[in-house]
Amino acid sequence: MASFLYRLGRSAARHKAAFIAVWLVLLLGIGSAAAVFKQPFVNEFSLPQSESYQTLQRLKTDLPSASGGRGQIALISDKPITSEQKSAVQKAIAELEKKSYVESVQNPFTSQQQMDDGKKKIAEFPAQQKAGQAKIDAGRKDLAAAQAKIDAGRKQLAPTLAQIAQLKASGATEQAAATEAQIAPNVQQLNAGQAKIDASRKQLDDAQKKLNDGAAQVAASKKKLDSTEGLRFVSSDGKVATVPVSFNRPAESLSTEDLDAIKATGDTIKSTGLQVEYSKELNPQTPSLAGPGEIIGVALAGLLLFIMLGTLVAAGLPLLTALIGVAVGLGGTVALSGVFQFSSVSLSLGSMLGLAVGIDYSLFIVNRYRMNRARGEEKVEAIALAVGTAGNAVTFAGLTVIIALAALTISGIPFLGVMGLVGAATIAVAVLVALTLTPALLSAI
Repeated sequence: MASFLYRLGRSAARHKAAFIAVWLVLLLGIGSAAAVFKQPFVNEFSLPQSESYQTLQRLKTDLPSASGGRGQIALISDKPITSEQKSAVQKAIAELEKKSYVESVQNPFTSQQQMDDGKKKIAEFPAQQKAGQAKIDAGRKDLAAAQAKIDAGRKQLAPTLAQIAQLKASGATEQAAATEAQIAPNVQQLNAGQAKIDASRKQLDDAQKKLNDGAAQVAASKKKLDSTEGLRFVSSDGKVATVPVSFNRPAESLSTEDLDAIKATGDTIKSTGLQVEYSKELNPQTPSLAGPGEIIGVALAGLLLFIMLGTLVAAGLPLLTALIGVAVGLGGTVALSGVFQFSSVSLSLGSMLGLAVGIDYSLFIVNRYRMNRARGEEKVEAIALAVGTAGNAVTFAGLTVIIALAALTISGIPFLGVMGLVGAATIAVAVLVALTLTPALLSAI
């Protein structure tokens, strides 16, 4: 391996223009492919062995309407949203509901009004329940008094009824009939009163059941509202509203055309003066290859390298090769995003690893080259020896990291496997850059 790397380093030093040109062409080609073929990266991750994932899979089978994705459209105004703006929102919602991939769209103003009305009714119910129970109790008290009168009347008629029974038993039917005729109005009055009491008692029982059922419903509604404490569809000042959108499929499976259609419909609301914003499910973006963290990291690395190495050239070379390696590795990932589905965090992981090992590997070779030159070696020979010796460490270290990252594919967690492969590919590019481009640049400068 050392002799092969020695020859590779010598070749790169002697044919520096060709090696640099190859990397420039590769960088431009991959950059162009990334710009043409890039697709949104996904922001959702799945853990097939987790209970939540299995629950979602069961929902897809048993309750498909509850297994789709969701997104949010935010409506923002510098003053309370007007009725005219609410009408425009309702019109946009109606258009969204016509789309085949949209399961439902919630009107925030209607939902918020329902929540507010529900809270108001719950707050008013104890007083209503108390008043209703008081009426029922008063009715039962009146019925008890009426029942007592009926019972007293029946008690008064009891001797007469007993006498009629004796007359019938002794054969004095005419006298018994005459007596029955005398008390018939009283008996009818008592029976009619008893019927009214029974009917009223049934009404009170029904009212009591209705009141109890209402209390149970209010308790259940209060429990639901308590579980959503702090949740609002419209802000308390009326200046912000959110429109929940549910899909009949996972949000990440929606095409760019579908998402553009949703945003085009939502943007029609802007004509009323409302600011319209979309959640990441509706507005996926390819992560930036150079965020604030990466920029700060590169600046700090450059400062430390300059302090240690003493020259801008020596400090800048590892940074330059690391950036080229990251650009090629992640550019290739972006270019392949139209064929494979990558998670959004893959680029962040790849850029961090690529910068770290890219600087490290190039620094190995640069430092060994400086040592060789200090011993009096000629430039090309010093480069070849640096690649043949330090290049061994670079190759071994790179292969170790590549194997470790690629091993994430056996974890059984898809997004971790993809992240590992992206990181491994970036490390592989960093090794190639260190072994080929670094010696060519050393020879050139």
